[in-house]
Amino acid sequence: MSINAIKYHTCLAGYFSGKSLYFDESSLKTPDTRKLVEQPYQQTKGEKWDELEKTLTSLYFIEAKCKTGMVFELTRDYRIAISALPESLEKRNEELKREDYIQCWTVDIIRYAQAWSIRRDQAEQGEPVSSSEPELPSSIPSCKRWTNEEIEAESQRISKNPSRFDRLTAFERFVTSQCYPLINHGSRSEFILQHAFIFAPSGLVHDSAM
Repeated sequence: MSINAIKYHTCLAGYFSGKSLYFDESSLKTPDTRKLVEQPYQQTKGEKWDELEKTLTSLYFIEAKCKTGMVFELTRDYRIAISALPESLEKRNEELKREDYIQCWTVDIIRYAQAWSIRRDQAEQGEPVSSSEPELPSSIPSCKRWTNEEIEAESQRISKNPSRFDRLTAFERFVTSQCYPLINHGSRSEFILQHAFIFAPSGLVHDSAM
């Protein structure tokens, strides 16, 4: 995206961020739907990552969006935001490397099977068979299993020093896993705060509701 386009989206992000979540501040019954749609979108396009994190980890923003019935749209906001984060680029590059490795391994294992098939046919037909057997391609590395110590260390890091990625992912899991309760009851006053508090005995979402 060009610098001018980013500036344009940044300007719009600032405009919508400055607007209230509700048209009626006293009763909080009529959310500003345009703000709820535009704010995370413009912040993502404007690469305002810290502001975007604050928006999508705000239970008040989540509550307002649920009151409009846009729960599935909210889950989409998280998916787009998380995939656009600079922190996600490294993870995506790792995924692409794994995909490339798997594709190469697939080609190699097919060639290996074909070579053995040819040797078998030659032997059955009494033809001379090459003395060198096909070499089995190296197996695809399996996922590394974490030790209990590594799991505990990562849990402590997320608890005490969470990154933007950690926080957005935690709230994305909350909204996605609880989308139907949010759809059915999200319009009730303070339901989101209560549900976030009991969602888990601890964690980023739980702590935000305290």
